[in-house]
Amino acid sequence: MPGLKLLDNRGYMLLQSLLDLALLLTLLPLIVLFFLFALSFSQDLDSQHLEWQLFTIDFQTYLYEVDSIELINDGGGIRVMHQGTEYDIESYGTFIRKQKFRLGHEIMLTEIDHCFFEIKERRLFITAHLSSGITKRAEYVITPP
Repeated sequence: MPGLKLLDNRGYMLLQSLLDLALLLTLLPLIVLFFLFALSFSQDLDSQHLEWQLFTIDFQTYLYEVDSIELINDGGGIRVMHQGTEYDIESYGTFIRKQKFRLGHEIMLTEIDHCFFEIKERRLFITAHLSSGITKRAEYVITPP
């Protein structure tokens, strides 16, 4: 059969294009997911976001087994009695500070415009307006001794 060609190239471009399209449609969602992950990762590296997360973790330790807690400065801070030690955590200028027995101060959070503390039943709410314009809010459960 000299006239029969077994390796004819007709239709090869169509088949190759369909395979390329199928491969692209398979990988496209993965590319989108990669960029979404990269975006959320870059947001987690924002210095104010990291500082807020560190503040909320550190602040939580002062609310475990508290003897008493009260609002001070018209909601601008709280006074916590924790195992016989008095702590004032309050908004002061552009940062939140902690004082032990109302002496000295340790800065806990910087670059805030203002901060508001609120106690409802056994829950404490903190709302902080950061200098970048972002509003952060945290909620804590106050545990008695």
